[in-house]
Amino acid sequence: IPEECVQMQYGMCRISIPRRQSEDAMRIPNWIVNSVGYLAEHATGDSSTDEYDLCGTGFFLAIHSVDLPEKMILMVFVTAGHLVTPLAGRTNIGVVVNEKDGPSIFIPIMNDWLFHPSDATADVAINVFPLFFERRMLDIRCPSTEAVLTRERIEANDIGIGDEVFMPGLFSFAPGRLRNLPIVRHGNIAMMPPEAIQVDSGFAEVYLIEARSIGGMSGSPVY
Repeated sequence: IPEECVQMQYGMCRISIPRRQSEDAMRIPNWIVNSVGYLAEHATGDSSTDEYDLCGTGFFLAIHSVDLPEKMILMVFVTAGHLVTPLAGRTNIGVVVNEKDGPSIFIPIMNDWLFHPSDATADVAINVFPLFFERRMLDIRCPSTEAVLTRERIEANDIGIGDEVFMPGLFSFAPGRLRNLPIVRHGNIAMMPPEAIQVDSGFAEVYLIEARSIGGMSGSPVY
């Protein structure tokens, strides 16, 4: 610890670490809360009304075309598998997002989800998202799949136990009346077990995160 950071006060050693660079701040970029939407079930399927029930959180990902990566992009909505399983067979499913400089709106999607092809314990569901809905400007930020961590990227960036994480998602008690108002929760990686461990759905390959959580955060991305 630099000498100028140590002060003696009332017989106690007081340590003050000055903030030297903006990268040291724990400030979350504003676009983070725009990378999530709320999975919802609508009473009628009519997007002009707000008669829907919020089920949980999901986030957006951009998948670039293998043949035309600079021109062709598929946008998908990713959420937790346990959120969509109870909605099987229903027709009024959608995502609630914010309009650019406007209120939140319900965007219908096909209730046809892709799950992991071989691992039944993978609690993930993916659906195609209509990016250009009725020519409306949506207030959405969509990270690319190139930002998703893989085992190789974890090793290359020396990511491990104790590293801090944060998660934007639905705050069930105050979702926002006019616009989505996601909350951000903080935590840290608690365990990265090399083998499957017991969870509610059976033995699964998971990373454990210790964080404050609340109803509505299911399906949230972890940054």
